[in-house]
Amino acid sequence: MLIGINSKTKEAKMKKITGFTLIELLITVAIVGILSSVAWPSYKYIVEQSRREDAKAGLMQLAQAMENHYSVNFTYSSSAQGAIPSAPASSVFPHSQTPFEGGSKYYNIKITSLAAQTWTIAAVPISTSAQSGDRCGTLTLKNSGEKGAATGVSNCW
Repeated sequence: MLIGINSKTKEAKMKKITGFTLIELLITVAIVGILSSVAWPSYKYIVEQSRREDAKAGLMQLAQAMENHYSVNFTYSSSAQGAIPSAPASSVFPHSQTPFEGGSKYYNIKITSLAAQTWTIAAVPISTSAQSGDRCGTLTLKNSGEKGAATGVSNCW
């Protein structure tokens, strides 16, 4: 009989011990914090890179519209200096900001230099957007195919 009482007491004690200790909880919080501090910069870099890709796509679309205009008119310039040149309806560049569809805008797409035989277009980060701190800054594209970004920065294109 004495053995039965002892086993019941052990069972009762075992049932009382449930949950997490403060040390276990603090270790878990510390591990989550360390993982977050490593993952957040990587995530931010990937998001910035994705927005930059949208801007590059916008520049390429505008470059195509410029070339279409040139093939029809034998000049890049239009009647309004700095405006997007008139071109056949299928090649008109309708966007001045990226991304094109909904959401917050991160880049302004514009013609920065326009002459009869040359042009330069740029994707300028919007100063109030999250992309304003991007290391690449303004992305440029010239009619010669030359691509540029902020001075001293590589791997932007």
